[in-house]
Amino acid sequence: MKKLLILLFSILISFNSFAGGIEGKGLVCEGQSTYTVMEPKFYWFENGKINPVRIEGYDFFWDNTLIEYKEEGTQKILFWDNINSSTSLISIDRVTLVLKLNTASPNMFCSPVSSKEEMNLQIQKIIDSAKKTNKI
Repeated sequence: MKKLLILLFSILISFNSFAGGIEGKGLVCEGQSTYTVMEPKFYWFENGKINPVRIEGYDFFWDNTLIEYKEEGTQKILFWDNINSSTSLISIDRVTLVLKLNTASPNMFCSPVSSKEEMNLQIQKIIDSAKKTNKI
């Protein structure tokens, strides 16, 4: 019985968990709007900073413009990001993973990723989808 409990416990701790801190994890955030184009947002959290990933054309790159973030209580992550040449306060609800750019913008919905490789694959899927639908 003791060996079974040890085996069960070791299996449980081997799974990646998104509970707890955001360090070493990423978010892929997408939104839909009928009145504005909403480009997906990609954020990697590491060493108390965010490394955003940017898409330009059909290429993407890790921005390396590190942004400090703040965990507000247990419910929110806050940070400032430069979007469309203006700095915006961004709020991410840790329960719903809803990203709010500001009060005038529609919400974006995020999904967690556990590795940079997984994030790169998600970004490449978005780029490949755009290549299929874009006419030029």
